[in-house]
Amino acid sequence: MIPEQKIEMHWTTANKKYFVSKGYIFTKLRESFYVSVFDLQNNSTKKIDVICDKCGKTYQVIWYNITRRKGIHGEHLCINCKNKYSKEYWQKNYHVNSPMQLKSVQEKMHQTNLKKYGCKNVFENKNIREKINQTNLKKYGNVCSLQNKKIKEKAKQTIIKKYGVEYPSQNKEIQNRILLNRAKALNGNTVNVITSKQQLELCKYLHGEINKSCDRYNIDIVVKDIAIEYDGKGHRLRENFSHISEENFNKQEEKRDNIIMSNGYKIIRISNLKDIKINFKVLAKYLRLCKNIVKRTNMHKVQIDVRDMSIYYQNKVIYGGKYNNGG
Repeated sequence: MIPEQKIEMHWTTANKKYFVSKGYIFTKLRESFYVSVFDLQNNSTKKIDVICDKCGKTYQVIWYNITRRKGIHGEHLCINCKNKYSKEYWQKNYHVNSPMQLKSVQEKMHQTNLKKYGCKNVFENKNIREKINQTNLKKYGNVCSLQNKKIKEKAKQTIIKKYGVEYPSQNKEIQNRILLNRAKALNGNTVNVITSKQQLELCKYLHGEINKSCDRYNIDIVVKDIAIEYDGKGHRLRENFSHISEENFNKQEEKRDNIIMSNGYKIIRISNLKDIKINFKVLAKYLRLCKNIVKRTNMHKVQIDVRDMSIYYQNKVIYGGKYNNGG
């Protein structure tokens, strides 16, 4: 709903004839006067107050955006309600959250871009990228606007005002939300223990037990008395979120490993911090070798580095070297 309100204008040669025809008395050029919101010209860029038809919240919108889209008598929704009811509409009628998820819309966009720019995505066009770079250089002094000190500071202040910290990832609520969403995406449930896709697949391949409780910790994969710790890309999330040093993080890991070993387990740690696709048949051979090492020697904790399929003990290579993980 658009409530009645007065909008400040200034007399110009461009608007004089229009507003005089609406019954306003001309005084002199550049002098201010007030008009009813409903008397604004259709192309006016004045911001006006609008009341959301769903939640009753008052928000501002440019008049031109109202007249060119739905008109003054159309339904008016704030950004939150627009997102909510838009999703409901598209889910009900097309089973997607937005028209951009429709294959027909995506294909139409691709064809339009191919015809106009010679590529499916406009940002693949060199001329477009160069034009963006030149605009950013002229406006911000850098090809990327986010590298501008003023923009950085403005973004920083916005985050501090909104979340109370310099970086969103420092906010406890956001940390918990990220962890929860990641758990949902990877496990299909809301468990607090984060499990990567590769960890799940490896556990299934080895017929192991996932996230078995041990003292106050959870072991990634347990096969009989062998604790297999899988360090994927998300392994250092806690370090990044809590902003603890690498040294302290490693000390905590060492303490964890000692508690696990004191409960009778031998540890095989698989390091795959870049989430390289694993050939499980090849990895299984290395795991069997590691199992023999930890059971028949005093080396009760070894590590497999997936990058070159080497086996380490106390940061020293004891087996393997450069290896093609493709099999």
